[in-house]
Amino acid sequence: MSGQAELKAGAVILGRFELVAPLARHGAGEVWKARDPSFKDRVSVLKFLCHTRDGSAPEALQEVVSRLRALRHPNLAATTSCEVWEDRVFLVQGWFEGVSLPEALRAARAGDREPPRAVLEKLCDQLCAALEVIHASQPPSGHGALYPGCVLVRGVARGELDVQVTDAEVAPF
Repeated sequence: MSGQAELKAGAVILGRFELVAPLARHGAGEVWKARDPSFKDRVSVLKFLCHTRDGSAPEALQEVVSRLRALRHPNLAATTSCEVWEDRVFLVQGWFEGVSLPEALRAARAGDREPPRAVLEKLCDQLCAALEVIHASQPPSGHGALYPGCVLVRGVARGELDVQVTDAEVAPF
């Protein structure tokens, strides 16, 4: 796409977000780790979702972002805003230092080790807690494409566990 700025580490988006490193690329777009110097160098995740021709986010996406912003729970990624830069619409979410659930399970199984039952129970408890918040939201919502790659975890090796759902694709029932 001609005239479109390239996403690269060090680029500053909207004069505010400095791109640190790419995290993922998928059909819906790119995911980047970014610093926000205006908030004590808070780290955020920028998810470039789609392109726009009129300079605004599609109405359906604005509805989803509104639903995501209303959800507050330690096991759900905090969504702060939906922004437009150049012709790209992106979502801003809080940072969670962890790895995807499949990565964590592969690491735990290295050397023929299975994760301890207590860790797996914590995983299930925290994942279910996140889903309960989505289902109890008003207006009622459901989760869309919830898959293992959108569940981030940390602390598995220490037997402690923190879980965060990053892409719940919240949608009305």
